[in-house]
Formats: sequence, structure tokens, C-alpha cells
Amino acid sequence: MPTEVESLIRAVEEAALNAWPALGVRLHDGWLLRFADGHSKRANSVNPIHESTRPLAAKIAACERAYAECRQPCIFRLTPLARPAGLDAALAERGYERRDPTLVLARDLGRGDFRVAPEVTLATTSDDGWLDAFARLSGLAAGERPTLAAMLARIPGATAFASLAIEGRVAACVLGVREDWMIGIYEVVTDPAQRRRGLARKTIETVLARAAEDGATTAYVQVVAANAPARALYDGLGYRPLYRYHYRIRPEMA
Repeated sequence: MPTEVESLIRAVEEAALNAWPALGVRLHDGWLLRFADGHSKRANSVNPIHESTRPLAAKIAACERAYAECRQPCIFRLTPLARPAGLDAALAERGYERRDPTLVLARDLGRGDFRVAPEVTLATTSDDGWLDAFARLSGLAAGERPTLAAMLARIPGATAFASLAIEGRVAACVLGVREDWMIGIYEVVTDPAQRRRGLARKTIETVLARAAEDGATTAYVQVVAANAPARALYDGLGYRPLYRYHYRIRPEMA
């Protein structure tokens, strides 16, 4: 019987996989292989989330072939759900390096915890205006924009594309994805010239406030462990660590 924390971790993992959809998915003996033309490791990695039966070395080799066919590096995303238990060590022995340790943070969400800022605009679709602003603020390469647009269009949950403008020019963007009782925060970006003004915080708070009004009771976010400013932001918003994950990738494949 899983503990309450273990059940929450699985629920957040499932919601997060849905909230950041790949363009192609393969199931391989309990492992989920995700493909999205290389846009983000989360959408282009092996997620070993269920028990399996095939020999481990054969499974890893099969994954490597699958990604090689798509001319992409084979990346493994390892969470507390990763199976079998010795997978991380086996990948290290094959020369896979540990990359981008990431924290998954969560907090209970009650109505009235946050307020809607009137200067924040919320949309249910990623129209060209939001995508234009996000691309400009994040430095998104032109070649990656069609892939990101296709991924955003595939999100099955309720989406909130939030933006905050200063003197008519968008200075902060946030994506919120709500599925049932959970709301995930993604794609947080602020104009470097407008940082330290609380714009990202105000935009996130608005997304969370709306989600709580719509029945969300738990908020989660994923943040790279080395990103100190982001961790400080979410700590100030009341998020606390729930679990960690990291990637494994061989240098010659990167």
C-alpha cells in the first residue's frame, strides 16, 4: 500500500506528464518514451515509471535505438518512481552522466490564499500574442516555435496563459495547467530589464487564485535545483519540496 506522500508523488508526476505533452509517445515494457523534436528534456526522455520484465541491458539498448532513429540523444528522466531500483547505477556504469537535478515543489491551495491582479491578462489558448511575448522574453529559437506551439495545443487540461504588460509591452509570462484538483506552473519568464519588481510573482499568484476559484486544492512546480532565484520565488509563495528527479545522458549523445 503506497503512503500518502508516494500517492501524491505519482499524482503529480501523472499530471505533469499530461501538462507538458510530447508529440510522440511509445510504451516499452513499462517505460514511457517521449519525443518532441528535441524541445526540452522533459518531453524528450525515457520515463521508467512502471515495473518491467525484460533484461535491463536489453531495454536500455532498445531505448537508445529508438532515439537514434529520431536523431535525438537518449535521455533518461529518473524520479522516485523509476523502476527497476538499480536503473540509476546501471546507467552510470554505461557512461550516462547525471544532469540537471530538479526539485518538484508543492503546496496546499485554499481559496483566498492569493489575489487576482487586475493588470494580469489570462487567456485559455496560446494565441500569437502570448507566444510572441514568450518567444521574445525566453529567447526561444525560431526553429523551436512550431514545436512548442504544437505541444501547447495538445495540453489536455485547462490552461491559463497569463501575461503582465508594462506600458503596453508584455514583461512577464506564465503558463498554468489545471487537471482536476491540481494546478501546475510552467514557462515562467520575465523581461530582464523588469526583474526584481515582483512581476513573475504577481502573475503566478493570479493563476493560482483563478485555479483555486475553479476547485484546485494543490499547486506544484518543477524548478532546477541550481536556480536560486526561482527557488526563492517559490519559497516565498509557500511551496515546499515534495521530491527530486534528475536526468542521465551520455556526453557523446548530447
